[in-house]
Amino acid sequence: MPTYTFRNKKTGEEFDHFVKMDDKEQYMKDNNLESVITGLNMLHSAGSTIPVDDGFREVQDKIAQTHKAHNMNRH
Repeated sequence: MPTYTFRNKKTGEEFDHFVKMDDKEQYMKDNNLESVITGLNMLHSAGSTIPVDDGFREVQDKIAQTHKAHNMNRH
């Protein structure tokens, strides 16, 4: 179930709530809410290193062998 951020139209209070996508509109209507668009939650920050396993490296090697003109960065 996705987490949505809602704002109470009367009080201005913002909060997060788990609700099914199919039930979101009715939940907003029943509780006098509006949806708040927020930034994406990123699990990885730019410039940091993501650990990769040997399977990922093997796939990269196969791609590099097939597409020799492409200069892939090695991880």
